[in-house]
Amino acid sequence: MNTSNIRRAAIAVAAALLAIAGTSPAQQSSPSSTPAADQTASQQSDQLQQVTVTGYLVPRIGDGPQPVVTLDQQFIKDQGDQTVADVLQRLPQNANSFSPAVNAGQSFSPAGSDINLRGLGPNETLTLVDGHRVAPFPFPQDGTESFVDLNSYPLAAIDRIEVLKDGGSATYGSDAVAGVVNLLLKDEYEGADIFFHYGVSQRDDYSVYHLAVVSGIVDHLSDTSKFSILGAFDYYESSPILMSDRGYSSNQDHTSLGSYYNWDTIDSPYGNFIDNAGNTYSVRQGTRGPNITKNNFYPINAPLNEYGSVQDYEINPREQRYGGLIKVNYEPTSWLKFYEELTLERNKENSEIPDYGPSQTDGIVIPANNPYNPWGLPLVPIGNALLEFGPQKQVATIDSVTTISGATIQLPHNWFVDVSYVYSESDGDRTTYNQISRTGLQEALNGHLPGFMGTYYNPFVDFSAVKHPNGGFVDALRLTTDSKARTSVSTWAIKAGGDLIDLPGGTVTAGFGAEYRDDAYETSADENSKIGNIIGSGGPQSTTSARRNVQSAYAELTIPLLGNQWSFPGARLLEVVLQERYDQYSDFGSAAKPKLLVRYKPFDDLTLRATYSEGYRAPNLPELYSGSFIEQAALVDPKNPQLGTQTYFVHVQGNPELQPERSYSYYAGAVWTPGSSDPEHSWWGWANGFTAYVDWFQIAESNKIAQLDPQQVLDEENLFPG
Repeated sequence: MNTSNIRRAAIAVAAALLAIAGTSPAQQSSPSSTPAADQTASQQSDQLQQVTVTGYLVPRIGDGPQPVVTLDQQFIKDQGDQTVADVLQRLPQNANSFSPAVNAGQSFSPAGSDINLRGLGPNETLTLVDGHRVAPFPFPQDGTESFVDLNSYPLAAIDRIEVLKDGGSATYGSDAVAGVVNLLLKDEYEGADIFFHYGVSQRDDYSVYHLAVVSGIVDHLSDTSKFSILGAFDYYESSPILMSDRGYSSNQDHTSLGSYYNWDTIDSPYGNFIDNAGNTYSVRQGTRGPNITKNNFYPINAPLNEYGSVQDYEINPREQRYGGLIKVNYEPTSWLKFYEELTLERNKENSEIPDYGPSQTDGIVIPANNPYNPWGLPLVPIGNALLEFGPQKQVATIDSVTTISGATIQLPHNWFVDVSYVYSESDGDRTTYNQISRTGLQEALNGHLPGFMGTYYNPFVDFSAVKHPNGGFVDALRLTTDSKARTSVSTWAIKAGGDLIDLPGGTVTAGFGAEYRDDAYETSADENSKIGNIIGSGGPQSTTSARRNVQSAYAELTIPLLGNQWSFPGARLLEVVLQERYDQYSDFGSAAKPKLLVRYKPFDDLTLRATYSEGYRAPNLPELYSGSFIEQAALVDPKNPQLGTQTYFVHVQGNPELQPERSYSYYAGAVWTPGSSDPEHSWWGWANGFTAYVDWFQIAESNKIAQLDPQQVLDEENLFPG
């Protein structure tokens, strides 16, 4: 389906959602359940219902000891952001996160975006949807780093985002070392709302279209029963930015901008070659052929041709996303609620990079009898960009689906039981056009390519000066490759909680729960990729099929020591929370992690928090079980520095012997909201609405799982045998 047809379909879906709300008498959302900042339960009990805040098992009113930041609808609207990733980019706790603009066209994770709390890595931050785990992106970063794609959940479906700023393993298990991001979807909506955004850069590129529609009905069937249905649809599209269109990126040599590096490489369209004795041969710029002589080369062992063109590179690729949410709630009585939600999203990215052609690691040899070879020696290309094939064009399509079904029973004494089932799946398809057959190119250089017998491919020209020096060879050698990946998560969960006893400082509450989770990861590739018959692939690409299950139990106890009847100047509130979680994995063992939290309010306007938590990150399925795959790296071989920067192929594969990372986290923070408790009579009433906070944290990790730096492996080869 082309872009114009998709846009028309988006408008049709928007119209259908508006029609759903046609009988609704008002256009307004249901009251927000976002907790107010740092107010005591006694002050809010008449205004707010209990809600489950990120980091807790038992619903509560207002804030608690957990350091949670809430980004609500008003914040999102005020910022003018168009995607969930844009919203979270603004968080000061988010560092070095990933988006489609990172390594555009060359990314392991095309079309994906993540969040990286504290800069510890995207796989150290747990991303939830309505408090539940969802499927990670099917194409991990660097081939092994799993993360949840923020682009898989449309902004139109988001009610608010809660961010837990310290470890959450005692509540949620693995991956929550740096913190937790919880995408809370809209629950009820009455009426309809439509939003359209269009923006374009001053250079008349990077145009952004965003259409969002939300519609819903809430029907009070009786005094004790209610039915609601909500639909949200979101369409997003952005056009690319070419590197050649920006001054700061129009040349690979960034030394003039203060960078230490000149990223020019020897992957030149006027190629570089080497013989068995180590002598190098470089084609003169402007060589057109077809008659190639030694005069078309620089002197033997002259400095190699370097190339810094950014032609066919992009800063931002072309992006297209569309999807939505359907949520149904049914309350037949005041104590029973059934809920069902379905989120669907399709993300598509079109990107391109230059075709670098063969390098030394491809095993290509120009034979001595090739009539275009004037040296009478076999030559190996060490940098020979074959521009006549055109840029490599990549189309990545990601289809995501998440369904959450469950029921909640309200029991006496504020007790509840919640049973839920979650199934989440993410399917990725990555198709790359204008690849070159490795065996076909070798046959063409030998003059043995079927259909071209006795005709030889000529690699000794300046491919930037002449467009198609080899005519029909190009179409005969072109290949299209395709790789697929799928991740899935299915979870059965039951949890319960409620009041235990009343103390002068408040009510002691307890909660506990159990889960069974099944994770799966699969990859596949086309036949040419499997056998490594692709120039630039570095070798055969393996496929993967992995699965594991996790059984978990967890508990929480909240003890209010001060507050309510025991509230004094200098000691308004003191609350302690204890949490513990145990996880049993089918593939590596078990982990039990505690957390201790304290909240203290010496005055109504000042909140102090402190936490201690232990965490862990279980090695994910790609880290454990990925088959061998190849990644490219621009490196300098210290044994042959005269060759300069070259493209090398780095072999990476999973390690089933990996053990979990372990962490110890310490957090302390203070929040000052002057005048918030009584703005009319407080000395600080004039500052009501102002909030200041300070955070301190320390995270100690051991048994860190990471890939070795390829340049370090080359520089210190004696430390890495094999």
